[in-house]
Amino acid sequence: GISRGAIYILDYAKKLFRCTVDIKIKAREKVPFLNFNSDELQQLVCNDSSDITPIMPKIFPLFSESFSKSDVEFVYLLRLDSEVLGFLVLGPRFQTNDGEPYDSELLGTLSRNISTAINTFKLMNQLKLTNSELDQHIQELNAIREASQSISAVLELENLPQIVENIFQKI
Repeated sequence: GISRGAIYILDYAKKLFRCTVDIKIKAREKVPFLNFNSDELQQLVCNDSSDITPIMPKIFPLFSESFSKSDVEFVYLLRLDSEVLGFLVLGPRFQTNDGEPYDSELLGTLSRNISTAINTFKLMNQLKLTNSELDQHIQELNAIREASQSISAVLELENLPQIVENIFQKI
């Protein structure tokens, strides 16, 4: 099973990948974040495989310099369709009980499941933010409605003598 690994999440606004999960690999100490440019991100998007282990040294030399093969065995891209969400780092003990490494399909499925979970988390946070904004707008509209009703009541009282006089003139 997994005994060591990490998850880096993309912060597109800051143009970096931030280590958010660190399981006995000391990624937060060694490489807490990795900066990227649009060309590097494009290389990740265009990669056919979820397994980005072979291209990590080229794209992120600092990552490869900071982690030895005894620290990191696999790196899998976390993405949903063409949107990069981050990457999953797996330590060398990610093997079956008989010592055989897991196949790439299983690791690909694992990375897709993590990607879906990350996306769901982002959507839920966006939904909470939108609901909060809607609640604020409702409170503002209620305040405007109440003020409008108060103003109408005052205007009707001020015009009451004129309204009554107009009614009596019509009689």
